[in-house]
Amino acid sequence: MSRFATAAAVIGLTVLAVAPATALGPGINTGATASERAARGAQTQIGVPEQPATASYRVAFNARWTSATHPTTTPSDAHFSNPVLAVHSTPGAMFDLGAATSPGVKDVAEFGRTATLLGELRSNAAVTDAQVTAGVPAPAIGSRSFDITVTQEADLVSLVTMLAPSSDWFVGLSSFDLFKGVWLQTTTIDAGNYDAGTSGGDNFGVTSRTGPGVVSGPVDPGFISAAAENPFATITITRTG
Repeated sequence: MSRFATAAAVIGLTVLAVAPATALGPGINTGATASERAARGAQTQIGVPEQPATASYRVAFNARWTSATHPTTTPSDAHFSNPVLAVHSTPGAMFDLGAATSPGVKDVAEFGRTATLLGELRSNAAVTDAQVTAGVPAPAIGSRSFDITVTQEADLVSLVTMLAPSSDWFVGLSSFDLFKGVWLQTTTIDAGNYDAGTSGGDNFGVTSRTGPGVVSGPVDPGFISAAAENPFATITITRTG
């Protein structure tokens, strides 16, 4: 098994359907540098028409965290905080596996607060768009969507939302690449499962606040058990223009 497949198994990712190219999934696909993507976009591909400089997409967060999907682990008030989405040119602009947890991601993962993260993103020159939308209250089933426009140079998408109630667990997408010589048309993937590493707790409770941390996959037994039952959500990305 490759190191990418191993990492995907740890955080519970499955690519369900991709066209025209298969992506590695949230938290695994590290994207490419802006110069690499520009060079890739300039390459002539036999049989592939010249690609437009920009593309429009709808990104839908589809929550499905109920007693039906997670019969032995769902807490009574299972819900998702307001999701935050970013479009960016540099991998890891919002978060990445093994990287330090930013204060903004910490606030989302622990409390569902978005102001600090939005401030971080909007002051980052690599981020071209940062949006927030309404969360999904209990029972945690429903969809929330974002409409975005991306360029060949800034074609990475990231998303975070708190898995609540929990100590510092969240689900989302990290640096998902929409342009690989051709524009992605549509894909649906399982949201990645992440631990911010900033608090201690199990079974959707908090036992301690530990300060700065490093983003990882599920660590606490309660999170691991819940993630093993079913995905908490899927993310559908569809080209609209």
